[in-house]
Amino acid sequence: MVIKKENIRLSFYILIVIFIWMIFAFSTDNADYAIYKNWYDITAVSGLTNRFEIGYSLLMVLGTKLGFSYQEFLMIFSAVGLFLIAYSIYDYCDSPCFAIILYFIYPFFFDVVQIRNFMAEAIIFFSIRFLKNYSIKNILAYISLCLLSMSFHTASIFYFLFILVYLKDYQKVVKIVILFIIGWMICYALLPNQIINWIIKFTS
Repeated sequence: MVIKKENIRLSFYILIVIFIWMIFAFSTDNADYAIYKNWYDITAVSGLTNRFEIGYSLLMVLGTKLGFSYQEFLMIFSAVGLFLIAYSIYDYCDSPCFAIILYFIYPFFFDVVQIRNFMAEAIIFFSIRFLKNYSIKNILAYISLCLLSMSFHTASIFYFLFILVYLKDYQKVVKIVILFIIGWMICYALLPNQIINWIIKFTS
């Protein structure tokens, strides 16, 4: 009976997530849709641009090289972000259906418009699991995901403050954070063209 009840709850949860995804993926009448579509079309013609952060820009390049229209790109993009959020809610919450409905009420409709911020927050929300228990492995995982999140929206830099939960080991944590940030800055400055070349070679 317990297993059956859990299966019913999971099925209902999945249906809610699919419903939310459909609204997101096919929302074409919002404030930023035309802007993002325009830059996606520009990327299809001109290649990598400096309009957005490197992570989102690289995804646009990859999407255009794979031949996706902006609508198809948005469908995949929203599916990945919502999967990270939905998986995390189901993992974190005792009442996931109630929690996902609250997300739908707020801030879902802001996420539909601000899609870079949506992906950045989805990555951070997923990464919080690594703050549950202190270990070097968990810290490195959290920092890596923070840096990935920053590649979609630079405001994610503030999520490094969450590492303060490990304040008792602050000296070791600070050293790790500094080294990772320096390494990320070096890669960000020196490697984007090489990354683009790899993507173009892979998708051509």
